[in-house]
Amino acid sequence: MTIGGKCDFCSAAHPTWVYPARSFEIADHGWGSDGAWAACEDCSLLIEKEDYKQLVNRRMVPNGITHAFADIGMHHLSKRELREIEIQTERLFNKFRRARKGTRQLIEAA
Repeated sequence: MTIGGKCDFCSAAHPTWVYPARSFEIADHGWGSDGAWAACEDCSLLIEKEDYKQLVNRRMVPNGITHAFADIGMHHLSKRELREIEIQTERLFNKFRRARKGTRQLIEAA
């Protein structure tokens, strides 16, 4: 399988694995996921160990800004906002865990 972009878990460049998954919605937020998720090596190891708490922690960078929010210019968030992002990230990753279907597949270089 060939895929580009970023890790869907931590936003690292050049993911190495893809996880087949069913599409899902998070209705009260108007967003969701459409199929498979890409993962870097580090996130994939956490998924394989089912260490979703550490996966959430990895998503939150040491300075308290998620990669995804920093990418869109949101660099200064309150503790309350950061906690809400953490809660929603836990919720999203739990949805992924339930939607996952099958084993990870190695991504071939494009």
